[in-house]
Amino acid sequence: MNQQQLVQKTQEFSEKYMMSVQKVSGIDLSEIQIVEDDWDTRFMWLATHLFVTIKLNEVYPGVKIEDLFQGEKLIHLYAGLVSNTMTILEQMEVDPLDTIRIIPNFFIRHYDYLIQFMGSNCGYKSKDINMDMFGGWFAIKASDLLEE
Repeated sequence: MNQQQLVQKTQEFSEKYMMSVQKVSGIDLSEIQIVEDDWDTRFMWLATHLFVTIKLNEVYPGVKIEDLFQGEKLIHLYAGLVSNTMTILEQMEVDPLDTIRIIPNFFIRHYDYLIQFMGSNCGYKSKDINMDMFGGWFAIKASDLLEE
């Protein structure tokens, strides 16, 4: 799969998911400001939204979000998020390995979004985040850290 095909499939998922959320809850996710909002960021953010708002209760029914910020539970939660995203990709007939190859910092960004959503559920607000610093993290690629 090439990047153009991946862009098309992830954008289709994003549109369908946002329409479903709006139909069910009345919330327009397209109005939410996302740092570095482009096709891959929106897809990963929405996949995380899906996991945290729907799947989380299946994995940990009745557990408070604050209780999941502990060692092995957080690792298990992160693994569940990645697994759920891989399932979404497979259902879209996309090879997850192609996605990991094409989307920069795939795993790190998933973790960042998971922590943001969980923090939000614990009462942290967007104003608590240094957005300039956060935006800078997305501009860094692994190759930037290597000496030439």
